[in-house]
Amino acid sequence: MMNRLGLITGPVLVGLLYAGGSNLSAVFFATGGITLVGAMVAMLFAEETKGRTLEELSP
Repeated sequence: MMNRLGLITGPVLVGLLYAGGSNLSAVFFATGGITLVGAMVAMLFAEETKGRTLEELSP
């Protein structure tokens, strides 16, 4: 779900930033910042699945 949301809003955000008068480096900094926040959330809250079977992981 969140992946689809990011795939839809990412290009729209880039277009809005660039068309709104921001230079290209601001677009890259915004994209990098969003990526960094996503990586931190995944690092803190994602469940480790290494070494576990699919039966253990499925509800």
